[in-house]
Amino acid sequence: MQGKLPVISVMVPLFAEADIAERLIARLSRLTYPRELTDVLLVVEASDLVTCDALAGTVLPHWIRVIKVPDGPIKTKPRALNYALNFCRGPIIGIWDAEDRPEPDQLHKVARRFHFAPPDVACLQGILDYYNPRTNWLSRCFTIEYASWFRANLRGVARLGLVVPLGGTTLFIRREILEKVGCWDAFNVTEDADLGVRLARRGWKTEMLDTVTYEEANCRALPWVRQRSRWLKGYAMTWGVHMRHPLRLWRELGPRRFIGFQAQFLGTISQYLLAPILWSFWLLTFGLPIRCNPPSRGFGAATPCPPSRRF
Repeated sequence: MQGKLPVISVMVPLFAEADIAERLIARLSRLTYPRELTDVLLVVEASDLVTCDALAGTVLPHWIRVIKVPDGPIKTKPRALNYALNFCRGPIIGIWDAEDRPEPDQLHKVARRFHFAPPDVACLQGILDYYNPRTNWLSRCFTIEYASWFRANLRGVARLGLVVPLGGTTLFIRREILEKVGCWDAFNVTEDADLGVRLARRGWKTEMLDTVTYEEANCRALPWVRQRSRWLKGYAMTWGVHMRHPLRLWRELGPRRFIGFQAQFLGTISQYLLAPILWSFWLLTFGLPIRCNPPSRGFGAATPCPPSRRF
């Protein structure tokens, strides 16, 4: 059975990680996949001296390699992944983040599902969860959000055959298909969601995989704002890029998936733009009066506002 298992290459992008190496190796060492078929690539920028020095002082197992990305016009995660892809040995490519803690049998599940999946299944998206949900109120909110997104929303979207906006980690894709769709967009800050759209446009399917990767929940407000701002920027970029030729997108996705794409991406962006207006309704909770009609200078008298009621 072991001889029939494929080599799986998993890229782990790192940036400014001073003390992650030993903990990362400890987490990945829990994997039960055969070591000779496990190919883990730690992808770092050559100019990131903090991470490079930390890795230089760490003894890595033979199945983990360091890939240094040379300097270029931009320094983004998708550009680093495109470069490191040239050094991957396996026909299946995966992505993990530096703080990820995948389930020990995750690669076994990936290999098994790709073996039995139909040929048009190009990508498998795993479930993300947090291992510190009880740190504070914010981490609890993130845990609830991830549970609804990965265990309900994305699962329903995949079942309906709509565009699946991939997550940035715990996704596994057939290398041959990844290269056919042009790999990752080096200029997009949500390259994972963009890749999901391009797979759908080419007729490939994405399935949800019943495996969980645990990561650390954000417990501070400012990093959360930065993270969500980047996600919204990436969704806006993805929507704008694919809507350059709406008719072509309509033909490639079909009416149902085209409408779903608008609801997923344009709906997400507009939801946050309308948030300040929706927040204003909380004023009613504090009993603040709201003017109904301004004084009229034309024909007729102004309609008086009903008296403010306080409950």
